[in-house]
Amino acid sequence: VGTDGDGNVRFWHRETGQPVGLPMRLHGAVTRPRFRPGSDQFAVPAGGAVFLSALPDPPADLFATGRGRVRGLAFEPTGERVAVADDATVTVFDARAGVLAPNRLVIRLQPDEGVKLAVMIKEPGPGGLRLRATSLDMSFA
Repeated sequence: VGTDGDGNVRFWHRETGQPVGLPMRLHGAVTRPRFRPGSDQFAVPAGGAVFLSALPDPPADLFATGRGRVRGLAFEPTGERVAVADDATVTVFDARAGVLAPNRLVIRLQPDEGVKLAVMIKEPGPGGLRLRATSLDMSFA
């Protein structure tokens, strides 16, 4: 998998070095793809979005969007989660499901300084296990 400044993602055969299929055009500046450990899946940041794909399929699944340009992308060593950094925040996603990780700590930097702790909590009462999201938001701006 290769990218360049023209917004295209290109696929190359590992053994022959020949192109595979047609380039996939993504919106925004396409930066270096990251491979999920122990998998043929990879994530490609493009502008304010991240696309997730598995070889040899073209990257078509919108995985994450941020408030600004994607500045960083990294899978954890197990490949279960992926962190996406934009201009102001780092967000952790479940790489298998493509959803936000259930518990997360968000530290916002300039210009909207603050800390947000989002957790899943058990709703009280009978009726089995019912979870809901709640958060503690400490904005300093």
